[in-house]
Amino acid sequence: MALKPGKALHCYFVRNNAEFCNKFLRNALLQMYSSCNSIAYARRLFDEEKLKDTVSWNSMISGYEQSGDAFESLRLFCKMFTEGAGPDEVTIVTVLGACGRITALQFGTSIHSCLLKKGFSMNTIVGTSLIDMYSKCGSLTCSRRVFDEMPEKNLVSWSAMVAGYGVHGKGREAIAIFHEMIAKNILPDEGVLTSVLSACSHAGLINEGRQIFHRMTTEYNVKPTSAHHSCLVDLLGRAGHLDEAYELIKSTKAIPTSDIWAALLSACRLHQNVNLAEILEQKVLEMNPKGVGSYICLSNIYAAEKRWDDVERVRAMVRRKGLKKPPGCSFVEVDKMVHRFLVGDRSHQQTSNMPS
Repeated sequence: MALKPGKALHCYFVRNNAEFCNKFLRNALLQMYSSCNSIAYARRLFDEEKLKDTVSWNSMISGYEQSGDAFESLRLFCKMFTEGAGPDEVTIVTVLGACGRITALQFGTSIHSCLLKKGFSMNTIVGTSLIDMYSKCGSLTCSRRVFDEMPEKNLVSWSAMVAGYGVHGKGREAIAIFHEMIAKNILPDEGVLTSVLSACSHAGLINEGRQIFHRMTTEYNVKPTSAHHSCLVDLLGRAGHLDEAYELIKSTKAIPTSDIWAALLSACRLHQNVNLAEILEQKVLEMNPKGVGSYICLSNIYAAEKRWDDVERVRAMVRRKGLKKPPGCSFVEVDKMVHRFLVGDRSHQQTSNMPS
């Protein structure tokens, strides 16, 4: 993301009056600013553009979605419709991703209905985006219906359905879909295997998770990555097999990532294994010194053992490094409008009408 050279090119185009007579150039600039997370620059350029085409809208909508502002992404999508611009496949996939990010089920369902009414081609890309959106919004029934009705499925489609079941703790269903995929002679890749191992972890399916992990190299010809090790460590840790999880990390040839250590530390808190937590403390904090979640986890482990000196020591490190835990938030969708609430937030315009 080379923002500085991109700005220099933009200045060159302005000086030579090239920017204003070439829509392809303007769209490229929009994409550049969006990709560099300079949404304010991108939006100013977008608003100055008098004749916007679908590519212009897509660049701006995608820029907001990728920067985490799903609300503005959806607002811009609505504005696109009111101004008579026609969405394409890229628009739909981006907006469905934004719906999934903030669990805007009604909005996502409306888009799905619109696609069906207009006879929009339900290809694998759009179908997979719908599966992912419905899964993230908690509607596994709709997700499975879209999956079953897809005329063609690719590896990403299968992975999305496996992941959907896994996130909702339906490990048996995730494994069933996985084996159905294998039966159709579709070999899994790293992403599918991560999804199914994560599903086993959420559902506590220890033996199944072990079997799939060991088959990766012998049957699927996939070399386990740090993500796969992290899933297996999480699975073993949740089930209380902390020593086995620790031995797995030590036997791994690759350098363990901070996520792997954090997964085991979280298991130590769950099972109150303070001895192992003490061993992990230095490794976790060295690899991710700004990960406030690890400090909170350690503090809670020591607090449960009434080791108040260690609790204060960990909290002092948090204060010294200026770390803060991001406030939790929730989303409520009413009449296709999504409202965001932070913990202790009283800024909503209808706060006075809400029961405390």
